[in-house]
Amino acid sequence: MPLRFKPAAIPAAFLAVAILGCGSDVKAPKTAVESAQQPAKPPAGWKTVRDNAHGFSISVPPGWKQEGKGGSLLYRSPDQLVALSISVDRTPEAFTVPVAKFAQQTIEAIPGYDGKLKPSPAHPITATPLDGALVTASGTTKKGGVHQEVEVAVVRRDHLVNYTGVIAANATSTPPDEIAAGRVMVASIRDQPIG
Repeated sequence: MPLRFKPAAIPAAFLAVAILGCGSDVKAPKTAVESAQQPAKPPAGWKTVRDNAHGFSISVPPGWKQEGKGGSLLYRSPDQLVALSISVDRTPEAFTVPVAKFAQQTIEAIPGYDGKLKPSPAHPITATPLDGALVTASGTTKKGGVHQEVEVAVVRRDHLVNYTGVIAANATSTPPDEIAAGRVMVASIRDQPIG
């Protein structure tokens, strides 16, 4: 029987984003002028979901469920071996750090693992009109001892909005296409003004 996420492992991803000031303030600054971006074309069988409360659209694979209220959202794969948390930040502080460094700092700040997660070099996310970077790491959860692959993907519409996605996957049992689906989801995020 495949291992599933221990409940304590998922909130760690949420907390990591909150540590860097993301996800708690989704209101646009008064000086920003946001216009809606065209939603990404979803892969065959996927659907486009618009989140009016947080201000974005995203492509979602079949069977993935959305959870969460407030600053962060959580998407889970049907087998619950992959979780993607997304937080949105429209505060000026979100833009003071380049996206690659932002992704590295976020993954290093994720709590709940034995030792500090060590990020890979940042790779650009090219399948998006936004400025994007992806870093990866692996670690073992303190609670439950689950070995996980962790990725942080940051996509930014400069001076308007910062989207941070934390992908956590069971390193033993997760099909590679599910982790790839999480990456495609983040790359599909497009800015939609709140409301």
